[in-house]
Amino acid sequence: MLINCPQDNLSGNEFKTLLEVIEELNQDGLGVPRLVRDTARTISFVSSGVGICGSLDEDDFFSAGLPNLLREPEFAHHNDSFKSLEIFDHLDREIKNIFNEIEKDVQVFIGRESGDKRFNDFSLVVSRCENKRIKRGVVGVLGPKRMDYEKNIQLVSYAKKLIKEL
Repeated sequence: MLINCPQDNLSGNEFKTLLEVIEELNQDGLGVPRLVRDTARTISFVSSGVGICGSLDEDDFFSAGLPNLLREPEFAHHNDSFKSLEIFDHLDREIKNIFNEIEKDVQVFIGRESGDKRFNDFSLVVSRCENKRIKRGVVGVLGPKRMDYEKNIQLVSYAKKLIKEL
C-alpha cells in the first residue's frame, strides 16, 4: 500500500510511525480490538495527547496517553484537574453520545462545544472512520485547549484514511 505523506505540520517520521503500525496490524490479520488499541497508542505517541479509537458497534474502545495530559501545565498541579480527568472513566460513553454530531470530516470540539460540561477543559479532534471490519468507528485526539490543532487534524485525517484502506 503506497500512501503519500502530507508535507504540512506532521513530520514524515510521525506519519511513517502511524503507517507502519496500521499496516502491520493489517498484515497480521488481527482483529478489531488490537487495531483499536494500537491505533490509539500510536496517535497518543505522535500527538502527545490522548489517542482514542473505537468501534462503537462492537463496543471496542480504547484510549491511551493519559500521562501526556498529566504533564501539561493545565493539569499538573491543580486539585481541580482530578475532577476534569473523571471524564476518562466514561470516555467511551461520552464519545458515543457525541457520535451523531461528528460529521464525515475531521471535527474539532473546543471545551463546551461538545455539549458535555466534562469536556470543558479539553479539546477533541475527532472523526468517524470505517472499513470492512469497523462500521461505526471513531478516531481522534483529546488534549488541552491549547493543543496543536493543525497537527492533530492532519493526524486524525491520516489515521482515518489508513483505517479505511485496511
